[in-house]
Amino acid sequence: MDKPVVARRLDRRRRRRARRGQHKTTLYRWWPSKGALLGAALVNGTHLGFPLPDTGSLQGDLEAVLGSVVTLLTTPTASKIAVAALGAITQSPELAAHARTFFANRLAKEQPILDRAITRGELAPDTDPALLMHLMDMLAGAAWLRIAFRQVPLDDAFVTRTVHTALHGALVRP
Repeated sequence: MDKPVVARRLDRRRRRRARRGQHKTTLYRWWPSKGALLGAALVNGTHLGFPLPDTGSLQGDLEAVLGSVVTLLTTPTASKIAVAALGAITQSPELAAHARTFFANRLAKEQPILDRAITRGELAPDTDPALLMHLMDMLAGAAWLRIAFRQVPLDDAFVTRTVHTALHGALVRP
């Protein structure tokens, strides 16, 4: 993009903020930096939250969680926050700290999924508590890669197929 186009866009944004009574200095009175502002949106915002499912099975609960992640990444408001945070996180240690807090809180909220699966006998009683983090990394990572990076549309079977592969693997069993 050439400089005149960028300048016009920035000027348009400034005028919109001025009409709403918002000025850059107002934002920075509350948040000392862009990293702090994005971090607050990530950790305290409601756009990235979703209810904890209890479908009666590990497969069903993980499908519900992955379905919620896919919805978040394809809903304009939530996807803008998530993609902006991802883009800025490598440049901002402050934002990286907020992201660690966000994901630690999210995993703590999702822990009952693993606990219920153990109670139902779907997982062994001595299952490593870190399993949930590994599963969520695989599932959410697949969605992020397809939606945000590859920009490939997801078919109706994506959620079920991805969870099934994460739980059962891709190898043929003898």
